[in-house]
Parts: sequence; structure tokens; C-alpha cells
Amino acid sequence: MFMDLLQRMKKMPFLADIKRVINGAGEKMLVGGDFNLIRSELEKFSDNINRRSMDMFNQFIADSELRELCRIGSTYTWSNNQLNPVRVVMDKEWEKAFPLVSLQALVRVGSDHNPLLVKTAEVEHIRNKIFRFEPA
Repeated sequence: MFMDLLQRMKKMPFLADIKRVINGAGEKMLVGGDFNLIRSELEKFSDNINRRSMDMFNQFIADSELRELCRIGSTYTWSNNQLNPVRVVMDKEWEKAFPLVSLQALVRVGSDHNPLLVKTAEVEHIRNKIFRFEPA
């Protein structure tokens, strides 16, 4: 119980600092990184789940009015499948400016980390020429 309280005491100032930066930015904000926190039991391989920290992190995201970008591709960005995936969250202003934003984990080349690609615009679909018979 004491270790749980100690861990939460360390994470609360970290989340408060992030919230201060987001609120003080005055512009669109996209934040990514290893928060070292989980949002769901499904993100943990063992049964050792700190539900209070999980609830605190989810409450932080809700209170800050952030939305997590869903990732296409690998869940983890490091080859050892670390327990805490890198997360990318955005504020309302970012989402308004880039409503079609997407996040993709690319294939790692020459590294043990997968690069992440944030796309802010819709991918253009090249239409094939319409097939028509020649009038004969």
C-alpha cells in the first residue's frame, strides 16, 4: 500500500506539469511519449495492476480534454514489447485543425525502436481511369 502511494505521489506532479504545459501553450497541442502509465488492464501482461494509477491517468486525460490517437500497426515501439506503449494525445484545438489525423507505427530498420508517423491530412486516393469501350 505504501509503495502504491509513493508511486502515485511521483506520477501526480508529472501529470500536473504536462497539464500546465498544455493549458499554457495557447495553441494546438500534440503530446507523445512513454507516460509510464497504463489506461486499461489489457495493456498489462501480468495481474499486477495498479488500478488507482490507471484511474488517475484516465482522469488526467478526461480533465485535460485530451484524446488519444489510435495507432495503426505495432502496439509497442520497442523490440522488447515494453509494458507501457508510447502514447500520443491531442487537445481539442489540434483535433479541430487536423480532423483526419492518424498515427502509424512504421517498420524498424537498423534500430530496436519503431518510428511513429503522424499524418495530418487525408491520403489522396488516385483514381484509376474509367474503362470505356470505344464506339465502333
